[in-house]
Parts: sequence; C-alpha cells; structure tokens
Amino acid sequence: SSSRPTAAGSAIGISSSVPRRGVFNDWKLDLFYTEIPHEFTSNYRLLWNGEGSDDLNLGGLTPGGTVNAATTQANIQQTLTQTEESDLGLVRKQGGFNVEKYLTNEWRVFGGYNLEKREGERPFGAVFGGGGGGGNVEIPESIDYETQNFLAGLRFDDGLNNLNLQAEASLFRNRTGTMTFENPLFITTNTIIGVPPTTFTSGRYDLYPDNDYYNLLGEYGRNFPDFYKARLTAVASLAWMKQDDDLIAPTTFSLAGGNINGVSTENVWNTTRANSKQSADAEINTQLFSLGLVMSPTDKLDVEGKIRYYETENKTEFFACNPLTGQWGRLLNDGSGGSFVVPNPTPGNNPSGTLQTAYNQAGCNVAAVQALGLVPSAGNVKIRNTPYDYKQMNYVLSGDYDLGRASSLNLTLEREEFDRAYRERDSTWENSFELGYTNRGFSFGTIRVSAEYAERRGDDYSVEADPNSTSAIFGPAPVANGTNVASWIHAPSGLRKIRPCGSGSNHPERPPERDRHRVDGRRPRSSVPEQ
Repeated sequence: SSSRPTAAGSAIGISSSVPRRGVFNDWKLDLFYTEIPHEFTSNYRLLWNGEGSDDLNLGGLTPGGTVNAATTQANIQQTLTQTEESDLGLVRKQGGFNVEKYLTNEWRVFGGYNLEKREGERPFGAVFGGGGGGGNVEIPESIDYETQNFLAGLRFDDGLNNLNLQAEASLFRNRTGTMTFENPLFITTNTIIGVPPTTFTSGRYDLYPDNDYYNLLGEYGRNFPDFYKARLTAVASLAWMKQDDDLIAPTTFSLAGGNINGVSTENVWNTTRANSKQSADAEINTQLFSLGLVMSPTDKLDVEGKIRYYETENKTEFFACNPLTGQWGRLLNDGSGGSFVVPNPTPGNNPSGTLQTAYNQAGCNVAAVQALGLVPSAGNVKIRNTPYDYKQMNYVLSGDYDLGRASSLNLTLEREEFDRAYRERDSTWENSFELGYTNRGFSFGTIRVSAEYAERRGDDYSVEADPNSTSAIFGPAPVANGTNVASWIHAPSGLRKIRPCGSGSNHPERPPERDRHRVDGRRPRSSVPEQ
C-alpha cells in the first residue's frame, strides 16, 4: 500500500479546491471548498435602506404613498432618477468532505458531509393593494440560506453480488424567515371597507421555510454467469420531506375601523390565532421500488425486463378560515384585499332574512356549513389547499438481436400507468411499441432507423380536479334570476384545460385519446467541410 496526498483545483467562481489523501485499497479522504458568485443585475435602483436584512425601510419616500396615486407615482419617479445603479447578487459557499474505508476486500463504509451557504440579494416581485394587487414593485429579497447534507453508507462487492445501503439527510435553514418592506405605493383596497389606503405602509412576506429531507436507499445486484449471463438488480428507496414552520399572522395592522362582510376587522387578523393552524405541519413522502433482469439467451440476443413503482404521498392540509370570526376565506396583501365567501345575497337563492354572517356560526367546520344548505356567494373561493400526489408503474421489456458484426435489430415494449389524486383524470395508461435498426458498418458512421407506435388512454375526465378545495361545496348552485354565476363556470367542460388529441370518443366525459406514430432515421454528418 502507499500513502499519497494530492490536491486538485479549478477555476470555477472565486475558488475551488479538492485536496485528497488516502491509502490505496484501505481508505480515502476528500476535502473540498468552493465559492461561486451569481449576479442577477448590475443596474438595480434601490429605494430602500437595509439591503440584505429582514427589514427594508424607504430612504426618501413616504410609506403608503401621499395624497393620491398620481402624486405618489411622480415622487417615485423623481427618487429613481436620483438613485444610482447598484448590483444584486449572491455568493454560494460550499465545503465538506467525503470519506471511504475498506473493512475487508468485499466490505467498505463511506460517508460525507457538506455545508452550503448562500448570502446576498436577488430581485423579488412584490404585489400590493386590492384583490390581485393594485401595484407591483420589485424589492431586494434578502438571501441567507444554510443547507447541511449528511451521507453514510455500506457497500459490498464479491464479484457476484453487489450491495449498497445508504442513509441521507438534508437540512435547509433560512436565516431570514420573514421580510418586511415599507410600501412606496398608493394602493387601491378591495373587500375591506372603512380602512383608508394609506393605512398599508408596509408589507410582509414569509420566505422559504426551514425544511428537512431524509432518504433511505438500498440497491442490490446479482450476476448469474452460468444462467444466460444474467444479472438481477433491485432498488428500494424511501424519502420523507417535512417542514413545520410557524405560520405568521395574515397582517401586521390592527385594521381598526374596518369590516369585511359586516364583521369588524379590528385586532382579529393581526394575530396567529387568525390561522386555522399555528404551524405548517407539511409532509410529503415518496417510495420507489424497482426490479430488473438482463440476460443473453444466445450469443446474438440480449433481453432486458424492468418493473418500477413510484409513489408520492402528500400529508399537507390547511383550511382558509379564521377561528376568531368564523369567516371562510383569506386576507390578501396584508389586509388591503380579500377573498371570502358568504351566503349568496341575490333574492331567491336563500331564504329571506339570511345574514351575511350565517356561515360564521359554523365555527370553521365544513360539515356544519354544508348542513345549513345555503347557496354560497361564489363557487371559486379557495377554502382548502390541494395535496397533490400520485402513483406510477412502469413495465419495460426490450431485446437486442445481432444481425451481423455491425448491425442489430432492437424491440422495446413499454407500459406506463398513473393513478393521480386531485387531477382531471384519476388514471391514465400508455402503451408503446418501438422497433429499431442500427448499422455501424459504414465508413461515414452509424445509421439508426426506428419506428414507434404509442397510445394513451384514461378514465373519465372531470373538469374540476379538486371540487373540495373551493367554496362550491358549501351548498347548492344558484338558481335565482339575476345571479352572477361566473365563478361556478370557471372550468366548463367545453373549455377543458387538457384535451388530448387523436382518435377516440367524443363523449363529453371521455375526451379523444392520444395516439402517436413516429418514424426516425439518423445518419451522422461530418463536421469537416468538403474540399
């Protein structure tokens, strides 16, 4: 054995170096450190002081604007002309180590750790005012990220069997949890009444949350040299992604003197008790299992088969309801706007005398609201998140047959199945057949020709991917003359968001499916010009 320290470097970013040390067939240690700068813009005009912090204060403008929008806009333009251009960028620093140790000739352990930090600023689009925002402004988002990655594993290799077991963890931390910025705009309010636009002097964003990722991976391979030179492979992987960030209050303002749909807003939205839960409690888990077999039944024929299963499970749930008031919906842009649902006020939809506050008495209980049997004021108000997840199965069978020393024929059969939650189609499946020919016997290079046929099918199409996430589930649809029903037809069947083309049924709930025919031929072209 020999001990040999080495070092390697490259010109990536500011610096990049990888010193190594080890003993051949015994142990190895790699240390690395890199710094990579990234510039987003070099002509940014900064209106705020406190760049890089969690609190941005206007330097020469009045927060919330002045007497009207026109005067406020003129003041902003004048300040911009007097502001010098500056850079917005960040630097990524990463360092760590990888280590490997042989226990025997067959067994070895390995591990690693790295720490990555990103610090700086980048452009961030902020919206303020009204339901969708009465104005847009680009603020400098403060970046102060830290990610720690851990890896540990065990490997075995005796020439016939290969085994790899490893555990991995990635821990992300955002040192700037929330960012507050003073608002330079004179905004337009929406939904809330009784609160002047100049009240909204600042805005707050809850930035990327701290989150953890964990993964367990097992891989196994086995050679069968006496059984058609076969090799069996198997993979199993389990992963967990979690974050439980504390939720922030919908607004920082007291909203004194205001009301939304007849309910006072004073001091009932500037507290975390206005949220239906106090922390995110978000979790997404994944599973992956794969089994493959490769063999050569004859000297000219290679055959491969593979089965793969993948699943994501989303356990995240949030309801948009304020327990302090019982109101269903949410504030927008720190309270300057809102999106709420109440009983429909158009005469004829609900019993005479129905109050706007009728839903509030249900105490944020969906079943209790539905039991009232009242027609909601709108059908598209989001009241719940949609926890997207799915299951996927893949089956592949392929073969490659040598026609001669330089040519071969290959065939691939494949099937893919999706089972989705909260999609327009719960299940889809696709079958494909591909035949190819390869010839490497020409002096100018290799010729490849292939033909493919594939068909995709699925179950019935639903125009509403997640009907339980909107206010339409609170009660029956409106029937009274003069009712604005636009929010109930936001996804009509005649205007499908997804309409696969091709042959198939024209049934409104079973749209045309997709068939694919493809012929492909390739020959290399020389990069040397002809003389």
